[in-house]
Amino acid sequence: MNEAQGSLRLKRLFLNKPMYYLDKYIGNYLDGYAPGNLFLRGEGIQTYTIWTRGKLYIVEALFLLIGIGGLLKSKDTQLSLILLSLLAMSGLPGMIGGPPYATRNFFMSIPLAIIVGCGIVAFVSPRRFRFIFISILICMYAYSISHFLFDYFNRYAYARAEVWVESMKDVTRSINSFLSENPNRSVVVAQTSLGDMLQ
Repeated sequence: MNEAQGSLRLKRLFLNKPMYYLDKYIGNYLDGYAPGNLFLRGEGIQTYTIWTRGKLYIVEALFLLIGIGGLLKSKDTQLSLILLSLLAMSGLPGMIGGPPYATRNFFMSIPLAIIVGCGIVAFVSPRRFRFIFISILICMYAYSISHFLFDYFNRYAYARAEVWVESMKDVTRSINSFLSENPNRSVVVAQTSLGDMLQ
């Protein structure tokens, strides 16, 4: 309260624990649906994500928008309401648990996949250009999947090796090599954490 100007009543109205938690919960909820989280970077803990990827491929942004638009225009309002409600409710675990995280927002995967699928069906449904649209779709997904595999096997393994405590593994390999060559010697490791030793 000392960091704000104004009367004490206004400070108590706007700077209190319920408002702090409400702001935090709303921020966590909206972060789960943020385009950066969905398409670009995923979660912050790099052991669970490649970091250059979100939950969906970037090309699926178009299909997500087409799918949501199709659901809003759909004559089957009950199905649309169920899917959009599932999508809205799937952010609740992330809202309560904290910032976007793979397991907190796992339930988001199901409605997102269905809505993207609806967008793909709507994208390829015009009969006149169906072959062209399907060809474009195959090319976009082939590029996206191959780009993901390239990032996973050729960039992530080297750029993010330390996330998996690669330096500690190197030390362990060196110690094992030393002990196999010198069986009567011992090695003492000091100032390390239990997590380092478990790796």
